[in-house]
Amino acid sequence: MSEVETEITSAELDAVYAAQQKAEQELAEKNEAEGKLREEIAETKLRDLFSDARKESGFAFHMSTPELMKLVRSEPNFLVNAEEKSFFIDGSRVELPDMLRAFAARHRWSREATAAERSAWRGQKETGIRSKADLKTTSEKSSYVSRFGADAYASLPANTPIDDSKIQYLTLEEFGKLPTKQKVRFVAKHGSAAVENLRFNKR
Repeated sequence: MSEVETEITSAELDAVYAAQQKAEQELAEKNEAEGKLREEIAETKLRDLFSDARKESGFAFHMSTPELMKLVRSEPNFLVNAEEKSFFIDGSRVELPDMLRAFAARHRWSREATAAERSAWRGQKETGIRSKADLKTTSEKSSYVSRFGADAYASLPANTPIDDSKIQYLTLEEFGKLPTKQKVRFVAKHGSAAVENLRFNKR
């Protein structure tokens, strides 16, 4: 084989290699484009699901559907699978309206107050009742329900919220019953040693 023939063969091989590289690149770009298109389609369908679910949830959220989607997806222990249209809270599969209801319960700032909550707030303002624990007898509970409704009673927390400034006077057992967020705030402000000191408080 001559030197010229060798050079021609080498050039042809380079051309084949270049063509192969170009084809692979074009295929990769096509696959990437198709992947993005699938994601866009899945996101559009998910947005439609969220739009329907927010109506079914019974809550009037303050933000747009895309903003609500972003917040729900960033919520701890919430998992949204757009492609499979599946939704999980703490590993358990739920329907999307129920996921939005759970989000609404965690974040009252995110939506309008319900009629039951407004009734409960009116009850608090007129009677000073802040929790179910404030209603000591069956007669008091019945009177409250008759005046403000069963939904207003159901929306009351089990125990009366405690001001952060009064936590230092609680017993260790009472501290353990506080909402997690309130305990975290106390530890962040006063340190874990302050929690240990609560064991000296007696009732």
